[in-house]
Amino acid sequence: MLRKFLIVVLAALIAPAAALAQKTPDPKAKKADPRMPPRSLPGYTYCCADTTGKKVCADSFPAQCVARAYSEISPQGAIKRHPAPPTAEEAAKLEVEEIKKQQEEKVIKDKQRKDKALLVTYANVKEIDTQRERVVKEQEKEIAKLLGQKDALLKKHQTLEAEAKAAKEPLAAEKAGKALKHNEAELKSQQEVIDTKNRELEGIKAKYDEEKRRYLEITGGTPAPAPAAATAPAVSAATKPAAAPAPAAVPAPAKPAAAR
Repeated sequence: MLRKFLIVVLAALIAPAAALAQKTPDPKAKKADPRMPPRSLPGYTYCCADTTGKKVCADSFPAQCVARAYSEISPQGAIKRHPAPPTAEEAAKLEVEEIKKQQEEKVIKDKQRKDKALLVTYANVKEIDTQRERVVKEQEKEIAKLLGQKDALLKKHQTLEAEAKAAKEPLAAEKAGKALKHNEAELKSQQEVIDTKNRELEGIKAKYDEEKRRYLEITGGTPAPAPAAATAPAVSAATKPAAAPAPAAVPAPAKPAAAR
């Protein structure tokens, strides 16, 4: 019942904006050229002042009145005055203002659409907290798995490093050196994935925090303060990922003994 009530309230708020949007002229619609004379109506008289200030009248729109203020007189004597069309500079300014107005209206409509989706998705604040906790745990579980894979790569690196140091034959030393380089490339790639997942985790937290704040604001609850700039969380020594090892120096192959 609460959810239905909230949806009805939000719909009532959206209706005026939707009506306003319908009245907004289409920016792509072709506008009349102010340099073209309007269509003359039978029995009507058109008057204006020409460039010299002389009054000009005719039963068809005079050429001297194009792009100027003019009066339209009906057969019954009713007078309708038309202002001069805007200059090129004024028209450009009006167009910029119209585009700005449409952009502002779009922002309002997008916000109202998101608000409606928020009320449809969650019945109360507790559902937002539950969803946030579930998604955060899934992301942290994935990060923990990646850290485990990195630890395995680090152990493998230690083994390969030891093998490279112990290598005596040229072929064995070369093979150990290639294996080390491959391992170091894997470590670098693994760390990049971990960093990406950590950034995603912060984005997830910020998303649900903002949804909760907005939900409380819509429903009349006490809105949470706007989220501050995210700071890097402290990482304990136990969970801090180890840095990738520096490339190991591969020992030069032993020189063959000189023949006696």
